[in-house]
Amino acid sequence: MLEMILHENADEEFKAAIRFYESRLTGLGDTFFHRVSEGFDLILAQPLAGQVLSDNYRRYLIRQFPYSIVSRVESARIKVLAVAHWSRRPDYWTARY
Repeated sequence: MLEMILHENADEEFKAAIRFYESRLTGLGDTFFHRVSEGFDLILAQPLAGQVLSDNYRRYLIRQFPYSIVSRVESARIKVLAVAHWSRRPDYWTARY
């Protein structure tokens, strides 16, 4: 089975989004956490699913929230480069190769 590694900036984006949603409505941060976790599970189960962006990078949309997970399969691991909000500038995460 492949191992999943989050880029440190992707991990911080994920945590910041949880805090943001929790500050808006109690329990919403937890819901966001679970939706992103579902995305991680899907990626681990089907690494080649999702929309191809470029250079074998893929985007997985998060159910119920305007976020996506940007990842790439690298030999025996999956590297998550971003937990990206859709309104951010496109491809900001490409510097994280």
